[in-house]
Amino acid sequence: MGKYTVVTGSLILIFLLWIGVAQGNENLDKDVIAQSPIQTIQQMNDKMTENTIRTSRWHIYARNNDPNTMTKSTFEEFVQQNKGQLSMFDWAKITYENGNEVWEGIRTDINQTVTERVTLTSIRVADDEYQAYHTYNASMIPIKHDGNTEFSMLFDNVQSPEWLQQSEFFVRAEGVLPENSADDFEKWGTEITQTFSANVVESLQEASFVSISAYAPFLGTPLEANGEPMNLQIALRKNEQGLGGETTVTIGTPIITAEY
Repeated sequence: MGKYTVVTGSLILIFLLWIGVAQGNENLDKDVIAQSPIQTIQQMNDKMTENTIRTSRWHIYARNNDPNTMTKSTFEEFVQQNKGQLSMFDWAKITYENGNEVWEGIRTDINQTVTERVTLTSIRVADDEYQAYHTYNASMIPIKHDGNTEFSMLFDNVQSPEWLQQSEFFVRAEGVLPENSADDFEKWGTEITQTFSANVVESLQEASFVSISAYAPFLGTPLEANGEPMNLQIALRKNEQGLGGETTVTIGTPIITAEY
């Protein structure tokens, strides 16, 4: 599988890529019931605990692209509506170029353990005609075993903007294997996969790295890999710097949305 990286480029290029992914996913299994990303985090944390993996950070990423166009004034109204609804965020316009506009809202909790970031983006496609995509990105240090109270109330449908409720979510957990337990990467990868009751779709093993893509029915809507459903990625990497280097574990659904 190699490394997954989030690549920045022009807004239009990103937008077109997202549309392509969304259209490709329309043909996948639609009978799977969506669940809250908080529920997914709790499930992943339970599985990591079963494998004695020490969780170090949780991540939630969501994206939504609206296929409908809007006028500039409509987008400005949309931004003001979100700024009012998400008043716990600090808002600023971070980009305005060639008619393309990006607003960003950031929230950090009082303990400095949670950071949440919202972006609202408009892309000019014609004279006074815009398409929009929006993202939500959160990172949390798990100071508790239960993450339900750590994030903001955005995952309560009463508080959540409509676009976020309709977004595609990606959840990721990072952790570390117990000391002196990383001698057999393949064994650890297999055991973690079995804990999720997942079927392996493809895998890659190197001297200090293992990557597994699999399908776990309980995790929700899958993507497609080599013609098969896939909604779980597991990566183990040994840090060979220094004595007794740690082995990091990254688990993501439906994919890992970062370099690992």
